[in-house]
Amino acid sequence: MRIKKIKLKNYRQYKDITINFCKEEEKLDLHVIIGLMGTGKTNLLNAINWCLYGDEPHLSRDSDQLPILNAMLLEVDQSDKEVFVELILENEEGKEIIISREEKFNNIK
Repeated sequence: MRIKKIKLKNYRQYKDITINFCKEEEKLDLHVIIGLMGTGKTNLLNAINWCLYGDEPHLSRDSDQLPILNAMLLEVDQSDKEVFVELILENEEGKEIIISREEKFNNIK
């Protein structure tokens, strides 16, 4: 089983993004995520874990106190918000399996 695609909406610093993990038939199916410190590499892994298990095991002490909701949304308007993570997996036979988790937040000042 492999991750084919991940969709993130309002999860931590990700506002609305889809990441495709393309596979070329004849090449090794390996993806490396690189970036500067603080750009969201660990939060991407936490999003996968949160979607599957409802847990974020790789949070720093500072991040553990922050809401899972993208903090910039709280400054924009007072409407209710949602956090959404969807994993599109592909099994050995090529069948897609979709797993998603959503959490709604009431924005009260």
